[in-house]
Amino acid sequence: MNRRPWMACAVFVSLASLCAVGAQSPGDDSVGWVALYSDAQLSWLENENLMKQLCAGHASQTPAWYACEQALLAARTHVVRLRTAPDSRAPLAGDLIIVALPGKGLQAFYARQQGGPAVAVTPDLYDSDWGYGPYFHATVVERRGTWVRLPEDPFPAGAWLDTEALGTADPLRWLNPGDIVTSPRGNLYVTAVSRGEVRARLEQPADMWCDASPAPPLVPSAEVRLAGADLYTATGHLRLHIKYTRGC
Repeated sequence: MNRRPWMACAVFVSLASLCAVGAQSPGDDSVGWVALYSDAQLSWLENENLMKQLCAGHASQTPAWYACEQALLAARTHVVRLRTAPDSRAPLAGDLIIVALPGKGLQAFYARQQGGPAVAVTPDLYDSDWGYGPYFHATVVERRGTWVRLPEDPFPAGAWLDTEALGTADPLRWLNPGDIVTSPRGNLYVTAVSRGEVRARLEQPADMWCDASPAPPLVPSAEVRLAGADLYTATGHLRLHIKYTRGC
């Protein structure tokens, strides 16, 4: 099993910026995010919009109708156990608690293994309207099979999540050529992702042209490369965000 080059980081202190928490491990070209929801929860969020159909068996404004409404607007919670290594037999690293509130959206919390109040999780990739995307994801710091390592803060160092436990058919959202992202280097059009490095150029109007045709032609643009501290924070959170989560 390949491991991160922590020893290299310790020896070559001058290269610490290249050994940031968020750098991808050797051989893993993936840069992206993991969903913080289950498919059942996404369906549950629509209950408010479907109330008339879901409670159609009860006369409107009756006790039975109100009971049906109350039940269907209740929060649906999904708990995923986190581990200290990408192995279901590894010690627990706490719990990821995901809450779906019909008509309101998703929330996520981290509950420490040692107890105490749960801490709210701020998604790294987010749009409040779950009808788009949906976008409610945390950064993937490292991947081992179906397991992904989560970034620190609020998660502890070395917290692993098994994506199969999420209960969603498409748990991972990878950065791909053609994506347009916001970044510390400006709004960028991604041209390639390789060895944990993102290659891009500055966004041009033609990249997301929503007016009448023809779109303006592309013009030559210098390449921008993002890696290390340009790509991840010190705690492993991606600094990039999909710019057009709702299209035009």
